[in-house]
Amino acid sequence: MLRRQGLQGTYKTLRLRRRLWLELYQDVFVSTQRCETVKLLLNGKFQIVPFSRFAAIVKYICYPGFELVGQKERVCQGDGYWSGRAPICRPLVSNVQNMAAYEEGTCSKPPAIKHATHDASPALKSFPLGTQLTYSCLNGFKSEGGYRALCVGQGRWVGLSMTCQPKQCGHPGDPANSIRDGNIFTYPHKVSYTCLEGYTRIGRYQILCQADGRWSNVPPICKPKTCRELSPPTNGLITGMDFTYGATIRYNCLKGFVIRGPSVRKCQSSGYWSDETPECVLVNCGSPGPIYNGYYISRPDTSYGANVTFFCYNHTNFDGASNVATCLGNGSWSHPAPNCWVKCFIPQIENGTLDNATKHLHYMKHGQSFNFTCQSGFLNEFPSDPPTCKNGTWSRKTFCKPAPCNGRPPELKNGLVRYHSFEHGSKAQCICNLGFKIIGEPFLTCHYGKWVGRMPKCDEVFCKFPGNVSNGQLLLVGDIGKYDYPPYATKVKHNQQIEYQCDKGYGQVGNKAATCVDGQWSPPMRPKCELRKHPPLPTTSKKFY
Repeated sequence: MLRRQGLQGTYKTLRLRRRLWLELYQDVFVSTQRCETVKLLLNGKFQIVPFSRFAAIVKYICYPGFELVGQKERVCQGDGYWSGRAPICRPLVSNVQNMAAYEEGTCSKPPAIKHATHDASPALKSFPLGTQLTYSCLNGFKSEGGYRALCVGQGRWVGLSMTCQPKQCGHPGDPANSIRDGNIFTYPHKVSYTCLEGYTRIGRYQILCQADGRWSNVPPICKPKTCRELSPPTNGLITGMDFTYGATIRYNCLKGFVIRGPSVRKCQSSGYWSDETPECVLVNCGSPGPIYNGYYISRPDTSYGANVTFFCYNHTNFDGASNVATCLGNGSWSHPAPNCWVKCFIPQIENGTLDNATKHLHYMKHGQSFNFTCQSGFLNEFPSDPPTCKNGTWSRKTFCKPAPCNGRPPELKNGLVRYHSFEHGSKAQCICNLGFKIIGEPFLTCHYGKWVGRMPKCDEVFCKFPGNVSNGQLLLVGDIGKYDYPPYATKVKHNQQIEYQCDKGYGQVGNKAATCVDGQWSPPMRPKCELRKHPPLPTTSKKFY
C-alpha cells in the first residue's frame, strides 16, 4: 500500500491485490494526537470508542449474510495510524450465485433498467473487472440519473442510477361540445373524444401520445348537426335562417290567414325538424254567438272582411258597441254580439205610491230603477235599495209591509210588561208584582207601528181576617213589635205575619204563625188551643190511719 506522511489533503490509490479485490482508501492529515478517518466498511459497519484519538478502539461488524475477513478490532496508535489492516465483509458462499465470478473478480449479467438498453452484446454472460457499460432509454422515454455502470469485482456493478420516464405530450385540449376519455398524457397512452348529442365529429376520435412527445393528431371538432332548409307555407312566411341543432324557426301567416299547426319548430339532435309543417288557412270568424231577444243578418260567408248586422226585438233595449261587426284577421269579430235587454212592466204598489217621475210610465229599461212611498202604518223595508229592472225582472219585490212598533210598550205600575218582538202582530204581556192583581186585559198588540189595547192596572190585594182561635188570641207582627189583630183590621199586606198564642192553661196544637202571600194566608190552617191536663198522682201501698 502506498502511504505519504505529513501531507494535508486527500489522495486515492486503486490497488489490485492478489485475489483481485478492489479497495478504496482515503487518507487524511496525520497527527500524533488523532488517527486517520476510518474508511467505510462495505456490507458492514464500525464503532469507535472514544472518538479517533490515541488509544481509541474501532470495532468492525458485518451485516447478516456476510462474514468478517481480517481483524475485528484496531487501535489508534501514537503515530496517528490505526493498527493492522482494515478487514472486509465477504458474502457467505450460500448467498453468492456465481462464486467463480466473484472469486475471479468478474461481473455477471448487468442490471436491467425498465425501458432502457446498454451498449454490450446480449450474448455476453460475464464481464471483466473495469468494464464500463453505457445505458440509453428506449424511444419515447427520457433518462434521469447516472447512465453508466462499472464492474468493480465481487460481482458488483456500480454507478448506475438511471430511470427512464415516459415523455410528456401535454394536455391535448378539450374541444367544445365534446367529452374526453383519458387523463394520462404520456407516451404511449391514448385519449378519445365523443361529441355531445346533436353534434357531429370532424377528425379522428382517438389520438396517441408519440415517442417524440407530440400527439399523433389534433383533437377533433364537434360541429352541430344541420337540419334541411325550410320554405315558408302558402300565404305565410318564416322567421329565422339558422338551421343547426337547437335553432328554432317561427311561422307567421299573411293578413286574413291564420296558422293551423305549430308556430315554432326546432332542429333536433337527429337532424330533423320537430313537428310537421303548419298551414296558413283563410280566417273564418264563424257565428258571432247567440243573441237572446234579438237576431243578426250576414252573408253566408263569415270569412275575413265579412260584416254582420245586429237587431233587437220590440220592448227590448239594445246594449252594444255597434250594431255592425266585421271579421278581423285574427279570427275574431270587431265587436261582440250585443245584449237585447227586456223592459220591465212597472207594478202597482199596494199600500204605497210611486214617485212623480214614475207614476205616468208603464215600462222601464234594463238597469233603471224607481222609488216609492209607503202609507202611514206601512214600511219600505229597503229604502236604500230601490227595485231595479234586470232583463225583464225586478231585482226585488215591491211592496209596503206593516210597520213594526218603534219603541217598547208602556210601563206598568207595580208590574212589568214582557215582550219578544216589535214586529206587526206581536204581543206584550202585562204581569203584576206579588201582592197585586191585574185589573183589565193583560195583553197589548203591535198594530201598524203602534202598541194598541187598554193598559191594565195592578191593584194591591190584602189578606182577610183568618178567624178567632178559641182560648187563644192573634197578634199582628209590625215593624216595631207585636200588637192585637182585631177582626176589623182588613188591610193586611203581602208578606205581613201574624202569630197565634193560647191562653194560660192551654197548649197550642198546630202552626204558631202565618204569612200573607198574595192575598192568602200561608199556611191556611189555624192552630187549636187545648186544655192542659196534669198527670195522675202516683199511688202508694202505705195506708194512714
